[in-house]
Amino acid sequence: MNAASQTPVAQTDMVAAVRWAYRLVLGRDPESDKVIANWASLQDPQAVLRHLARSGEAAEVAATNRPLIGTWPDAPLDAEAIRATGLLLHGTLPAPEEVEATLQLCPTGTALREAFLDSAAYAAARDGREAPVPVEAAPQPLPPHSEAEVTLDGRRLRIRGQEEDAYWSALRHGVVESSVISLLRVTRAHLAGGGQGAVLMDVGANIGLASLAMAQAAPGHAVLLAIEPNAANAGHLRHNLAANGLPRARVEEMALGARGGEAEFMADARNSATGHLVAHEAAAAGAGRTVRRVPVQRLDRLLADHGCERLDVLKVDVEGGEDEVLAGAGDLLARYRTLVHIEFNLWTIMAMAGANPRRVLENWAAAFPHIVAFGDDGNPAPLKDNALLMWFLYVTTTKRGGMGDLVLCHDLEWLKRWK
Repeated sequence: MNAASQTPVAQTDMVAAVRWAYRLVLGRDPESDKVIANWASLQDPQAVLRHLARSGEAAEVAATNRPLIGTWPDAPLDAEAIRATGLLLHGTLPAPEEVEATLQLCPTGTALREAFLDSAAYAAARDGREAPVPVEAAPQPLPPHSEAEVTLDGRRLRIRGQEEDAYWSALRHGVVESSVISLLRVTRAHLAGGGQGAVLMDVGANIGLASLAMAQAAPGHAVLLAIEPNAANAGHLRHNLAANGLPRARVEEMALGARGGEAEFMADARNSATGHLVAHEAAAAGAGRTVRRVPVQRLDRLLADHGCERLDVLKVDVEGGEDEVLAGAGDLLARYRTLVHIEFNLWTIMAMAGANPRRVLENWAAAFPHIVAFGDDGNPAPLKDNALLMWFLYVTTTKRGGMGDLVLCHDLEWLKRWK
């Protein structure tokens, strides 16, 4: 028996742990009550988890994205499921307040399964490593939040966001950013026929509207990776993707950069879009600010970790860190001929990255065969020479509040399908 499980587990809890181990790892219920009873007799929920996680069926499920079986994926969860998850991952029952917090973050079986499979404790059980000692047995409660209905290209979505957040406030009142609309239209035009098997990545995913836009434009996609370093945003992101039909989207609570490591972010930013990367000096000077360490990974390494051998569309909006994200891709974007939808924000480029916006623009134009901007009518317009690059810089500075979206791409075939 695992050291964490020395105290005998109540029979009802053990039975629930076996049932949820099958659901969370294999995506189905156990074959029979006899199977449940045999596993429950071990009195070691973590042994059950280790066996199932390393089974051939678990590997097959991970490789084929087999559909979940039964009614439990969409059914509201109760405390039994969360107690079982605690036993499986940590060998102990979570406290009542931890159960309540987890139910808030993971209201359905699908959402719980996604969080479960993404956990470090599950990875350790699957790979045969020592499980990390959990700092927290369950996710912390989200800050005060609310839900609203948002219409995106004719589809109604239920989106949850953080109260008093400027981005959420605008979205809740029906204001969908033009960048989300352009991302949807660009993705649809680039991935003709629904993007069967495509890999999509949203870097700086916030609460998930851009991720939903990409998936809506390419309903046949195989993988959607959403990257978000802010913990509160990441909680809303997971919920919003699962609640709107994307339970298998993969959420990574991290940042992307030119090299792996760690970075520091403001953890208490009231505006979800301003949890900027802060230097050690700024953190030391920022009295009263909460600084949170976040893992940083290279884009090419992350894609390899997820077993992806293509990347069709990459969206990047990381408050001035866009160059770092592109640098961490190596030659991958050229090799896969990835289309990049990227934010150009004068203030964050200068204030957060300490870079010259003109040089950034010229570097992007040099790195990709084509760079495309959007006119006042919202339609794409290739920037074919340096004079047009300077035009874009001028109108962005003087007429568009210092912000604009660009598409970096390897061909212009998608323009023929723009509508």
